[in-house]
Amino acid sequence: MNKDYVIHTILLMIVTFMIYTRDKYNKIVNDFTNPTFLSFFILLLLFAYWGLYIEHEDERISHATGRALSGFIIAYLAHADLMFVAFIVIWVFVFHTGSQWV
Repeated sequence: MNKDYVIHTILLMIVTFMIYTRDKYNKIVNDFTNPTFLSFFILLLLFAYWGLYIEHEDERISHATGRALSGFIIAYLAHADLMFVAFIVIWVFVFHTGSQWV
């Protein structure tokens, strides 16, 4: 078995445990049941798709979108009091993409 998968499985278990702490889970559920937040989140996902997966002449668009997306992930997880989860998620993201976005 690949040791990377073992490490990532352990990290996923830690993240899951940290998210399902009652207060943190409720905060995330409240955000995603709020129509305003959900609308802006969907717009963010559409914009991120456009910036990352649609081919552009200017490469800065995809780099800026990736950095903004990782910034949003960090900020949202901090909002939900999940700072350590932000570290783990960004670490796994950079490990698999090899990106310099963060």
